[in-house]
Amino acid sequence: MDEQIESAGQTIQEMIEGSPFGISQIVIEAWKDTTFVLREGETSEPPPPISQEELKRIGNHLDRPRIRLVLSPQKRGGVSFSKELGQAPENESNKATLKLAKRIAEIFGYEEPITAELEFAQVADTDVSVEFDCETKAGKSIPEEVRRYLAESVLSILDSNSLTKDGSGEVWIRQGKPDTRVFNVI
Repeated sequence: MDEQIESAGQTIQEMIEGSPFGISQIVIEAWKDTTFVLREGETSEPPPPISQEELKRIGNHLDRPRIRLVLSPQKRGGVSFSKELGQAPENESNKATLKLAKRIAEIFGYEEPITAELEFAQVADTDVSVEFDCETKAGKSIPEEVRRYLAESVLSILDSNSLTKDGSGEVWIRQGKPDTRVFNVI
């Protein structure tokens, strides 16, 4: 993986050399044990891959679980559309964020919703992006089948909200800390 990161950093450096954007640094974060899922149509709530007791046990090994819903500029434009429909746009995006936080908490058996953040991106590759991040206790991690379950559960919630149900979407389930590499642009 180190060779891939190095190669990507060097390629990006070469591509932006002499760019009018004034980029001085490139930061690449590589996450281990990450699950990335693209929206490929409507997703219904998946069945849990393991028992609720096992999910709660995994939840006990997580520190600072948090979720961030990022909406594209096009979705921000859609906010005004939802206003025309008689819905408070801020309420729709906040409702989706809170529902995501509650659902993740429910999956891991937490009493309270996890920390949640809503962001409107200035530029985005996708209409809706959800990022779940957490630290893990030493030697513990979220298994792949549970990460996929979390991602599909998130997609089903996005599909149930008027603001987030349409358009492209992606979900990141990340744990631990990324391996961060900084490349200075010459």
